[in-house]
Amino acid sequence: MITARIEFKPGRGSDFCPREGQDVIEMKFESVNALIQTLKDFEDAIYNCVASVNGKILDLREVSGLD
Repeated sequence: MITARIEFKPGRGSDFCPREGQDVIEMKFESVNALIQTLKDFEDAIYNCVASVNGKILDLREVSGLD
């Protein structure tokens, strides 16, 4: 199981988050492929994603090299 904390760009969180003004959600995924597909599907709205994979924390913004 992979736990991911997805942070949306300002003003985009309301499209995905249940509470008004919320820009961060936590989701669980069965596989890395499922996480990657979700990130691809919503890439224009995502600012960052931090995921716990096999006990390691990955900051995907750092991995991607984006600032």
